[in-house]
Amino acid sequence: MGASFGYRAFEDKDGRNNIQKQWDDECRQSRLENGSSYSGGIGMLKSNPVWKDEEHKNKEDALDFVCDNHRKWEAPIATSFSNEKGLKMWIIGGWCSS
Repeated sequence: MGASFGYRAFEDKDGRNNIQKQWDDECRQSRLENGSSYSGGIGMLKSNPVWKDEEHKNKEDALDFVCDNHRKWEAPIATSFSNEKGLKMWIIGGWCSS
């Protein structure tokens, strides 16, 4: 069985509880569209994220961090970064079973 990397980015403006709700909605939608077994979509990352407020300097660094530190079947990782406008953002993602 393989894995593909999946993620979503969210603005920090509404706080972690709202981001968690948006993430849950995105995962639910992924399962509806792609199935709930080895789809390779973010719906395979069903559990709550592990929050790591690393404040990466950009999205690419944040993606590299998640890609390098997440393992298939583990809870997704959420890590922070600043976008090109200097706003705090979060990436949530990981290796999705396929």
